[in-house]
Amino acid sequence: MSDAFSAELIGAITVIEIAHRSGWNHLWLECDFKLVTLAFKSHLAIPLKLRNRLNNCLLLVKNKYFVGSHIYKDGNNMS
Repeated sequence: MSDAFSAELIGAITVIEIAHRSGWNHLWLECDFKLVTLAFKSHLAIPLKLRNRLNNCLLLVKNKYFVGSHIYKDGNNMS
């Protein structure tokens, strides 16, 4: 990937695709990149190369319980 935003967004999309294939109807996605969580609300800042995949992803979660939230880097340490 050419930038961190695209890499984080692809990671979030991939998680949603896996959850859909697994049949999960409840999904809470936490991300430390605020722009990724905002991307699910507004598609204006999405690179064209990812816009179609994001739109398909939004269709997958349309009839599911889906929450996307931002977690600060200080709050996501594994220690």
